[in-house]
Amino acid sequence: MRRYVWLVAVLLCLFVLTGCWDRKELSQYALVSGVFIDKKNSEYQVSLQVINTKEVTNKGGSSAPVTVFTQKGKTISEAMQRIAKISPRQLFLGHFRILVISERLARDGVRKELDVFRRKVNVRSDFSIIVLKDSFGQNPFTDLVPLEKLSASFLYDTQKNSEKQFASSRTVRVHDIVSVLAEKGKDAVLPAVEIKGKHSATGKIDQYKSTVPPTLFEFSGLAVFHDDKLQGWLNENETILFNIMTGKVKLSNLVVPCTADNGFISYLIDKSKSSLKSKMDNNNLQLGISVKVDAYIEETSCMSKLSNPNQMKQLEKQLAADLKQKMTNLINHIRMDFKSDLFGFGAKIHRSNPKQWQQISGRWDQLYATADLDIEVKVLIKDTGSITDPDIVDVGD
Repeated sequence: MRRYVWLVAVLLCLFVLTGCWDRKELSQYALVSGVFIDKKNSEYQVSLQVINTKEVTNKGGSSAPVTVFTQKGKTISEAMQRIAKISPRQLFLGHFRILVISERLARDGVRKELDVFRRKVNVRSDFSIIVLKDSFGQNPFTDLVPLEKLSASFLYDTQKNSEKQFASSRTVRVHDIVSVLAEKGKDAVLPAVEIKGKHSATGKIDQYKSTVPPTLFEFSGLAVFHDDKLQGWLNENETILFNIMTGKVKLSNLVVPCTADNGFISYLIDKSKSSLKSKMDNNNLQLGISVKVDAYIEETSCMSKLSNPNQMKQLEKQLAADLKQKMTNLINHIRMDFKSDLFGFGAKIHRSNPKQWQQISGRWDQLYATADLDIEVKVLIKDTGSITDPDIVDVGD
């Protein structure tokens, strides 16, 4: 009897343990590292940067490390499916990390373009999104760039580095922008990138052979949206300021002129905290933002005695006043020129008082543009570096 039990168990295993029936070798897939989407005449143009695995792993490779496939379609998914006509391998998007959208597509709206990536089950939800500025007719994936064999990886890593080391950019993942677009009373930003130098439409391997790269990607600003449409750009300084105001700065540098001479002080900013105020009072909208900034003196050509506590307090007040004026100008620029609420003043009212938001949402743009604005800035200079007084100051005076 025991023999029959074992025989039945073995037979059941034959049916259950059938192996990896749908297994495919890595060589059968085209691994996508980045996606670029453009739109022209109501038709999408999708470019996929596919990794040439042999060349990426071969240090002395003589061929391009990537191949760029481009197709058009009435929808993004149709264009991507058409790439099967020109690719010998099945596309795999499970590890792509960056989605680049053109400026003209961003101006037309991005909400519906994100639908396909959120529906695909084999696509990760944490890839980053950037906008290619002045991108008419340019494809960022056809350029070969220094230090990285994959231009998609170069874009991803450079954007991260510019955010971390200079605050001239900001990482926005697909779930971040989807969340903002779904929120009432708040508009979105996306990191902006520009192609600097000579753009290559063919991406020849000779681009690697120059000590001065003919092409670079520069992250020095943000794309500003209202609803889901691109309205304009924040430049480098405005982006740094915006990141400070929203508590997203990790490391940056601010240069302020001296008050008593023609020199400058360079401050390192590594931390900021902020809080918003937004309320209706007698049919008048009042907006406020409070910002606390930690700063370090990294360089100075001023004649200030930094060993003097009173002088340090004066520098803190000077930097706070400078930031307050620039922050006021930035908010006015954003709300007047772009009609955008990037800080979420409207969302704050919507969360705290939904009934009130329902009453004013239809005229929010007008109320927001003319609202009273109160900005408070506090600065703490925490350190002066390895020395206190600059060498140009006579500490004996």
